[in-house]
Amino acid sequence: GPYGAWRSTDCTDHAIAGHLRLTGDPDREPLQGPALQPAYAAGVHAAIGALAALEARRSTGVGQVVTVSHHEVMVALHQFTLLRHTHNGDILNRLGNRYAGPGTPIGLYHCADGPISLTVPRDDQLERLLAVAGLSELLDHPEVATTYDLMHHPTLLEEHLLPWLASQPAEDTVQLLQAVRVPAAPVRTMAGLLADEHLQAREVWVPSPLDPEVRVPRPPPRLTRLGGGAAGAADGTAGGLVDGVHRLIVDRQLAGAHGPLHGLRVVDLTRVWAGPLATRILADLGADVVMVEAPWARGPAGIDRSSVLATHYYPDDEPGDEHWNRIGFVNKYAINKRSVALDVSDPDGLAALEALVRWADVVIENYSPRVMPQLGLDEACLAELNPALVYVTMPGYGRSGPCVDWLAYGPMIDSHAGLSVLQGYPDEAARKGGVAWPDPVAGLHAAFAALVALRGRRTPG
Repeated sequence: GPYGAWRSTDCTDHAIAGHLRLTGDPDREPLQGPALQPAYAAGVHAAIGALAALEARRSTGVGQVVTVSHHEVMVALHQFTLLRHTHNGDILNRLGNRYAGPGTPIGLYHCADGPISLTVPRDDQLERLLAVAGLSELLDHPEVATTYDLMHHPTLLEEHLLPWLASQPAEDTVQLLQAVRVPAAPVRTMAGLLADEHLQAREVWVPSPLDPEVRVPRPPPRLTRLGGGAAGAADGTAGGLVDGVHRLIVDRQLAGAHGPLHGLRVVDLTRVWAGPLATRILADLGADVVMVEAPWARGPAGIDRSSVLATHYYPDDEPGDEHWNRIGFVNKYAINKRSVALDVSDPDGLAALEALVRWADVVIENYSPRVMPQLGLDEACLAELNPALVYVTMPGYGRSGPCVDWLAYGPMIDSHAGLSVLQGYPDEAARKGGVAWPDPVAGLHAAFAALVALRGRRTPG
């Protein structure tokens, strides 16, 4: 291409891919995102490509060449910037010290002794935040028909929320909000990361192989072997839903089924961005990905105008008669996947999901650690249903440690992981990124980990 001979840096990678315009104040120069993120993301893409190429070589006997462009990697890691423009001509710009996307409050907010990170994208979470802060009367404001209206009037919320936060201690406020299921996190410095009790409990810091006095983070994917178990005995006798799933399994007409991962079968239980990105990467490489959705996952049958205008997810801001099939965000991450709607709280729906588990090579989910055991599908049960299964789970804070049950979203994880203090203007201490980097980074690592585990499945011992 015309840029083939160009050289690049972190700054130019962010700039040419459209990310530079998303971070910083709208009336000041834009800010580069966290250092080295383009290089890290390109590196994980290269690792995914290498593993996929090994699969292609195994099935075809032909060697492969893997090429990764930093530019294309960064373009691919926009969350909804491009789809808002293609659907509506809407151009997303930097919004100050908060995430450049739908949702309020999502950003850094100052408490009495330092900043905290809030990520409150859902109605019920915002209502609980308002209740804790004594601000529930804002829901009765004449300009607020739904909580989505507060996205259009962030100053209305912040006029009252900021003084309350400024009177509260940071660490206590984070603990209080998480206790009532409002996503909040501390803003860690580098020294704070080394002392963070959750990271210490999970033994994240290990001695460097070059210098044992230096501590470095261990690799993010943690792989374990479950060992063999007895295969599940159910065979489709639970009713029409299971029979329907069996027909879905047999009908494998899939665009892109001839990629390097052709023949790989994936059950996708993921939501939002990180998990759907991981499974879309596998689907783009030719895997047969079946996306399992709750019947209500794409919202109610009717949709209010304020949510349409707040997200700009629908073509020409018109949801149409079947808005659930016109949601740009869903469609972006459903490309090359198939979908089945299952209510797993119903016995027949759960039996249908179990039938898919028996069919699959890989199950990927990004629920909190409590969800799969509550469904009766913990690791031991999954291994009994399918002893050869690769199970990828990607909760926000892992499955152990003092923060294990915390609600987690990418825009708050980046502050808790120390990324916010690595960017900003000279006159401030921390800056919220315009992109929720922990989401695509986790998605890339999940796709990589799935392919590593699949390769390990064929290795004795």
